[in-house]
Amino acid sequence: MVRGNDNIPPYSLRLMRNDTELELAGGIPIGTTSAVRRILDSSPKVRVIHLNSTGGRIAEATKLADLISQRQLITYTRTTCSSACALAFLAGRERYISEQGRIGFHSASIHGATGSDALDVNASFKGALVRAGATPQFVAKATSVSPQSLWFPTALELKEQNIITSVVDSRYFGLSGISDWRDANIIEQALLKTPVYMALSLYDSGNYLTLRKTVVEGVQAGRSAAEIQTDLQKLLTESFVPGYLNRGPDQALIRYWRSQIAEIKYFGRTNPSQCVTFLGLDAKASTLDLMKGMPSELANEDLAALADLIKQSGTNPVKALPFSEYDKEFKGVLVTMMSKDRGSVEIIANPEKFANDPARTCQSMIALYDAILSLSDQKKAAGMLRSMSQESKR
Repeated sequence: MVRGNDNIPPYSLRLMRNDTELELAGGIPIGTTSAVRRILDSSPKVRVIHLNSTGGRIAEATKLADLISQRQLITYTRTTCSSACALAFLAGRERYISEQGRIGFHSASIHGATGSDALDVNASFKGALVRAGATPQFVAKATSVSPQSLWFPTALELKEQNIITSVVDSRYFGLSGISDWRDANIIEQALLKTPVYMALSLYDSGNYLTLRKTVVEGVQAGRSAAEIQTDLQKLLTESFVPGYLNRGPDQALIRYWRSQIAEIKYFGRTNPSQCVTFLGLDAKASTLDLMKGMPSELANEDLAALADLIKQSGTNPVKALPFSEYDKEFKGVLVTMMSKDRGSVEIIANPEKFANDPARTCQSMIALYDAILSLSDQKKAAGMLRSMSQESKR
């Protein structure tokens, strides 16, 4: 330090989520706290500070901890907060980690020499841990690990020792901990690992560019994954997919509808209210969390069927015929439905009237699509589905 040689990486700061969250990444060299204070002074809406840092100077981390405490900030780690960073993390009025978040501890040191309470390099850690409510055994272990190593307690241990308030769903915090967030090409590379988005890029470039712009701008603005996912879901379900349903060729179209009906049946068995939400009949409910509990085989087939539908719609589109072309077949579908439940036809005609009975609404929709998909002439079934989608747009 006397010679001015410092191997601590520089810090990186950025505001996220409309200036309500702030990320500190990299190291915590001297001057970090002053930079954080300037941003907080100019951005009074900040309530959460993301600490995704490898640590740095104990004295600087102590200053940063004091600032975090004074401003009553919530601390959050999406990736790793280790060494001196943990000292700043402990100052949060509420302290959260993501599902993959880690807090790393070791003994403080000066140029590799293990610190002592006399030198006051470990005393700050011990005091912060004690104030948080950690046991003497935890404090002793956290401050005795070699400076060349790191100890990462489990999330359960961190919770039991009051180091963290809880583990949270990272989708609802700003998307931090991404070192290449400025590089649109790097973001796109991650995007294209998803087969649906790859299919869009290859067979529907116009819609893909719209989606790419949404993702890149969302990541660069530090929006939450939930916010970005909600926008993507809206683009797909309201803007993109209806077009594929209008022009998808028979086999791909029927495969996609079968994947949807399988999911509707799953919700009908497990939670009829979620079934109604999935069908788009409950505008007030969010569909974001619906897929979290979905069996992986159903979710994977949904995505695979959609990717195939995008490809086939782009390479072999089929024009939808007027729905009147399928009058005879549709009357047969209604007769089949009424033979099982006479009231089902009324429900599918006016589903909003039966919002207080999600189970029957769900079963009626299942009956409708089951009857269509069970037609002996699959070409007629696909044609009817195309025409129904075309009519729904008008």
